[in-house]
Amino acid sequence: MIFSFTDAEKSIFKKRRKLKVSEWAAQNVIVPDGPYAGARYRKDVNPYLLGIMDTWGERGIEEVIVVGAPQVGKTLVLYSCLAYCVDYRPAPRMLAMPDDETMKAVVEEKLKPLFRKSRGVSKMYQGVKGRRVRFSDSTSIWISSAASPSQRASLSIQDLFLDEEALYQRYAGKGDPVTDFLERTNSYSNTRKVLRISKPVGGKECSILQALETCDEVREYNTVCPACGVAQIMEEEHFIIQGKSKDDIEITRISRESLGRYRCPHCKMEWSDAMRDRAVKAGFWQAKERVVNPRKIGFHLPGYLSQSVSLSKVVAKRLEAEKSDDAELRQAYANGILARAYDPVIHKSNEQAVLSLKDDDLAPQTVPLGAVALTCGIDMQKRGFWFMVMAWDKKLNGTIIDYGFINNFDKVYELTYQTSYRREDSDELAGIWRGLLDTGGGESDIENVTRTEEAYAFLSQYGNNVLLGAKGNSHKQINPVTWSILERMPKSKTVLTGLKLHMIDTHYFKALATARLQTNARQHFVLHNGACELLARQLCSEELVLQGKKQVWRRKRKDNHLFDCLCLNLACVHQSFTPSLVSMIGSSMFDIEPVEQRTKPAFTKTKRQTKTKRLF
Repeated sequence: MIFSFTDAEKSIFKKRRKLKVSEWAAQNVIVPDGPYAGARYRKDVNPYLLGIMDTWGERGIEEVIVVGAPQVGKTLVLYSCLAYCVDYRPAPRMLAMPDDETMKAVVEEKLKPLFRKSRGVSKMYQGVKGRRVRFSDSTSIWISSAASPSQRASLSIQDLFLDEEALYQRYAGKGDPVTDFLERTNSYSNTRKVLRISKPVGGKECSILQALETCDEVREYNTVCPACGVAQIMEEEHFIIQGKSKDDIEITRISRESLGRYRCPHCKMEWSDAMRDRAVKAGFWQAKERVVNPRKIGFHLPGYLSQSVSLSKVVAKRLEAEKSDDAELRQAYANGILARAYDPVIHKSNEQAVLSLKDDDLAPQTVPLGAVALTCGIDMQKRGFWFMVMAWDKKLNGTIIDYGFINNFDKVYELTYQTSYRREDSDELAGIWRGLLDTGGGESDIENVTRTEEAYAFLSQYGNNVLLGAKGNSHKQINPVTWSILERMPKSKTVLTGLKLHMIDTHYFKALATARLQTNARQHFVLHNGACELLARQLCSEELVLQGKKQVWRRKRKDNHLFDCLCLNLACVHQSFTPSLVSMIGSSMFDIEPVEQRTKPAFTKTKRQTKTKRLF
C-alpha cells in the first residue's frame, strides 16, 4: 500500500531539532520595524531579551509577564514568540491589541512583513482575511481588539499574546478585557501559554503591575561591571552627572553634552553608554526568590538597560522630574524610564501655607529681579472680571505681583495694554507679554448675546496676539494646551476673522497649581508682601479627592476665581503653548517691552466705566 502526504503533513511529521525560542528567532525572524527593520534578529542588540524568550518557551511555563519601558524590545519578544508558535506549536492563537485602530496598523505594518519575510513561517503564510491570519497547516492567529467584547468571545485559544495591556479600557457592563481574554485559554489548561507585555500606566491599580505581583517568580536583570566584575542590579540613585552637581547644571546640557553616567557602587567606576552596553551584555536574569517548578514568571525591564536609551536621557528625565511639581512629568519618568508604578500624592492646599510663600521684600505690582516675562490670567464672570498678573524667570519660577477685580471690558483693555509694572531696584517698566481670558460666563446684559460672544467680539478686535481666548476642557488632553480657529459666533453665527481659541486641560493645570502651592514643592510660587487672606482662600478653594478609583476636583468654597486665574497663568508659560516662553527666551525677537513702546490697538469706550479695585 502506498501513502502520500501533503507538504503541510510532511512538515508536521518531519523530525526536527528542538530549538530555544531565541535561537529560532536568530535564524528565522526578520525584524518588522525600528532601526533594524528588514534585518535578521540579532542576539547582541538587546541581550536581555534572550532570557525572556527562552523562559516563555520552557516546558511547564504557563504565563510570562513583562513589565517594561518603551524602546526596550519587548514587542520584538512578542512577535518572535508568536512566529515561533506558528512553526512549532500548531494550535489556535490570539493576539490582542488595545483598540481597532492599533489592530489595523499592527496587521499592515508588522504582522504581514513578519510572516512574509521570516524563514520558517513564510511558506506556511496564506494571508490575512478580516481579523484572521491563516496558515497552510489549517491553524490561524486571531487578531482581536480589547475595545470589542464580541472579538474576545466564543473562541478557544491555546497561545495568547496581550500587547500593551495597560492601555486596555474597561467599559461599564462589558466586563474586563484581560479576564475575558484569559478565559479563552481554559480549554487548553495543560498546554496553554500566555505572554503579557506592557509599559505600566499610572499606579498599582494598573493590570500589568497587579499581574506582576501574582507571579511565582519576579526576575530582575543583573549587569556585570566591566571594571570590577561585580554583578549588580542597576539602581536609580547611582545615576550621576559627570563632573557636575545636579543643582549647578541646565537640564538641556546633560543630553546635548552626553554628561549622564552610572557609578558602580562597588568600584566607583563611572559607566558611559558603551560601558553600560558591555555590562548588560555580560548580565543575566535572577529571581528575587527562587521557586521550584514555577508556572508564572514576571520580568521587570527598565528603560536604562536598552542600547536605544542613553544614560544622559535617563539622568535628564530624572532631574526634570525631581525639579518639577508636574505630576505628569514624574509619572512619565516612573512609568517610561523605571517601568514602575507612579501613585501621585494628592495635596490639599492650606491657607496659612500659601501666605507663608510671601516675599517680605517684594512690594505689590513690582517685577522681581530675574523676571523675563509677565503674564495675565483673567476669569470672566457675568458681571466683571477677576485677574492675576504673574512674573516668570527663565526657569519658570512664578511670582504673583498683582491681582484683583475689574468691572468691564474697558478695564480689561487697560490692564492688558496700558498697565505698566516697575522692575525691582530699577525705574524700568514692563507690560503684559501674554494673557489668557476665560471666555465662559453665561448670559450677558445685552439681549440675544451671550457673555461668551461678548468675549469673542472683544478678542477678535482687540486681542492683538497679546490677550487670547481660553476655554477649559474637563477631559484629559494629549497636550495640556491646544488651540483651534473659530470662524463664527456659537449662537448668532456672526462671522469672525479667524479667532484663535485655546483649550486648557483644567485637571492638569489645577493639579500642577495645587502641587506648587505646597511649602515643600520643588518649584513653589512666590507672593508679593501685600498678599491678603482673600487670595489665600481662593487659591485653596478646590481640592483633589478620590471618589472610588477616580480623581475628582471638589470645590470647598464658592469663590475660586483667583485659583482659575493662577491656572491660566500657568498655561501661558507651559511648553505646549505655541510659541512657548522657553523657546522664545534668548531670541532677538523676545523682550518684555515697556508699555510706552507697545503698539496700542484702538478701542472705543463703553458705558461701563468704574475704577479698578486692587486687592492687596
